[in-house]
Amino acid sequence: MINHNRRILIVDDQPEILEDYIRILSPVSPQEEEEKLASLEAAIFGDIPEQGPGQKRSEKDYTLILAKQGEEAVSLVAQAVNEKKPFAVTFMDVRMPPGINGVQAASEIHKIDPDLEIVLVTAHSDVSRQKILELLGTADKLLYLRKPFDADEIKQLAMALTDKWNLSKMVEQKTEELRLTHSTTILALAELAELKDTATGGHLKRVAEYSKLIATELGKLKEPMWCKYITDKYIQDLGESSVLHDIGKIGIPEAIWLKPDKLTVPEFEFMETHTTIGGDALAKADREMGIPSFLTQGKEVAYYHHEKFDGTGYPKGLKGRDIPLSARIVALADVYDALTSMRPYRQALSHEAAYRLITEEMGKKHFDPLILHIFQKNAQRFKVISQKYSWSL
Repeated sequence: MINHNRRILIVDDQPEILEDYIRILSPVSPQEEEEKLASLEAAIFGDIPEQGPGQKRSEKDYTLILAKQGEEAVSLVAQAVNEKKPFAVTFMDVRMPPGINGVQAASEIHKIDPDLEIVLVTAHSDVSRQKILELLGTADKLLYLRKPFDADEIKQLAMALTDKWNLSKMVEQKTEELRLTHSTTILALAELAELKDTATGGHLKRVAEYSKLIATELGKLKEPMWCKYITDKYIQDLGESSVLHDIGKIGIPEAIWLKPDKLTVPEFEFMETHTTIGGDALAKADREMGIPSFLTQGKEVAYYHHEKFDGTGYPKGLKGRDIPLSARIVALADVYDALTSMRPYRQALSHEAAYRLITEEMGKKHFDPLILHIFQKNAQRFKVISQKYSWSL
């Protein structure tokens, strides 16, 4: 639950202007006015203390913190972020000699706290909005106000921008709650299939971590064919959807999946159908969603993670880059984890033995050469992940 944030940072080198902000944003009753005026000098030349727990505060009250210079403002914002008590809004004067000006301070503040709503206030017409935008590099967190300002303008901006900040945080919180909910649902669904094979506990987590590692390194290569869509969201979705690669196992009898001996041809052909069983189920769910989602990657991974780069895989015998990127990534992650995990028909291989088998025997026939290259460069990181989530090995 996010507490309603009404913390405002006021930055101006003129005491009378700071007094105006306090008068406008902290209205007082006649009986309180004398006490407020008595404390005004301390407020101007130092921070206004926050109200204690015993003091009543209406929903529209603001917590005002004052600063007289840009450097001080930057320091206060950094402190607020570190203490997890961020400001929602800052009203920032542009000219505050002899230190850095308000535009420079706002630029530094935006780096520290990109969510802070910034209102630059100036009486000077020679400071253009375009120049400010060039320095800040953003427009969605910046407003520009001329002096002398109107009290109603300040009140309306304070209310609108604090509400905007709080709404944004509420949306972020709800989005994260939904993400965690669907991530938990995915994992629970995938683990239903993994219950068929008690020897592969931790398999899903390891495959997800291997897949995210490969995708992250691919994104760094700036490969023209996919660099535009290997985003942070793509990597996150791949990590979540990769756990669905064997969801179709739920439709395969345990007598086949856990058989300790070599499968017969009919048994192997039936076992191969776990790709289409899982892919079809996820494709149906994806259609019902009606919008692109993690299920789009999930169905690709389920269908095609047993395809081979030379076209000898299943279920469709896709070749090369006709195989979706997500499935090419998970293919290597899944094989490495299968080789280094105990199976009903063999013991787990060492990292070194699995590395040799993947790079020397399977190599470019089974895997995308670029993905194989990333595996070779990051082999020790695979080993670390294997050991970190080794409760099943």
